[in-house]
Amino acid sequence: MELQQHPFLEHPGTATVRVTEFGRCRVQNPRPLHKDETNMFEEYLSPSKLQALTGADDLRHVKTLEMCVDTRENSLGNFGAYLPNLIQLKLNNSLIVSVRDLGTTLSHLQVLWMARCGLPDLDGIPSFCSLRELYLAYNDISDLSQVSMLDHLEILDLEGNNIEDITQIQYLDLCRKLNMLTLEGNPVCIKPQPESPETVVTDYSYRAEVKKLIPHLKYIDDIPVDQATALPISKVNEDWLIVKESIKEMFLTGDLEGFETSPFPSNFMFTVAGPFPRHCKVTSLM
Repeated sequence: MELQQHPFLEHPGTATVRVTEFGRCRVQNPRPLHKDETNMFEEYLSPSKLQALTGADDLRHVKTLEMCVDTRENSLGNFGAYLPNLIQLKLNNSLIVSVRDLGTTLSHLQVLWMARCGLPDLDGIPSFCSLRELYLAYNDISDLSQVSMLDHLEILDLEGNNIEDITQIQYLDLCRKLNMLTLEGNPVCIKPQPESPETVVTDYSYRAEVKKLIPHLKYIDDIPVDQATALPISKVNEDWLIVKESIKEMFLTGDLEGFETSPFPSNFMFTVAGPFPRHCKVTSLM
């Protein structure tokens, strides 16, 4: 019986290459589709949107800006690049997932308000290297290591956060210009560490401990350090912490219908600030 030889094995030891020609194909080498980068950036705070938002044709004249935003779906992009003279930025009552959502182009900013924004940490805050005042009341911050890199910081408000270990305050000693610190309403005001025994808590004064850890500090909780440590500390009871949590939850779970409607995407909600019919408050250099 003769074996039939396979047509591709007629010459053993040689390689066979088959070429198929697609002569009838209209697009032989299609180019990959790229989303228009310009349109993509329009999803964020582009120059045109900032001009409409601030009412300023020349964004170099904008010195202060107040707005309320929601970054749960989109970040704000690097909008700071279009506001080279922005000194003060107020974002109180916003919903901000991370400080990084503000971009990396606000190195010239000197004053930043982010009270009641639901911030879990301060990752990304070192990019705001010119900050002199930082207001972060009623968030969920517990780690202060990132703040230690703010060399120009003078005022820090941490009221009503989640700082529960007194050793976190050591990071603030690296801020050599820091002279005012607000710490009321944090678990660390009751005891130095969560696991501290009751015997330690009895004689504990968080203001005295803060003074030891930050010798150059001048004010704590709006009281001169010398007076604050001399005054008898009335123990911060659990009622105060309950009030603190209520303040935060009031916004995070509250009704957002009070926000003003705006022509911008629903991811960005701007509130009217002041008597003028704008979606933000703006102070011009002019």
